[in-house]
Amino acid sequence: MTVSSNVHILTSLELADIRQEAFEKGIKRGKHDQLYENMANSDAFQPHEERVIAERNELAERLRKLKEFSLTPTFEELPDADAILLNHQRKVMTLYLETLNCRIARFGGPVE
Repeated sequence: MTVSSNVHILTSLELADIRQEAFEKGIKRGKHDQLYENMANSDAFQPHEERVIAERNELAERLRKLKEFSLTPTFEELPDADAILLNHQRKVMTLYLETLNCRIARFGGPVE
């Protein structure tokens, strides 16, 4: 779906293709948190790339906290609608994190 001549929203299939390309290059999700933190403090990247790395690190931390919360008794006591929404938020955040990881890989991020 094209929003304008400069903006394109990725379909699920397009994002899957990007993810597959990154995995073929050896990217493994969630395995490089420390490496990403070190990258954010490196001079090897352009300023916009550093911002993407920092954004990825912040998102990974928020996602970690949400996952931890989802394992607590407090989460179990939430109304069903709230639990469903938080689970949906976790899934979307995970997809967002995967997207940032793919972007980072495209400008020379960690590859095993």
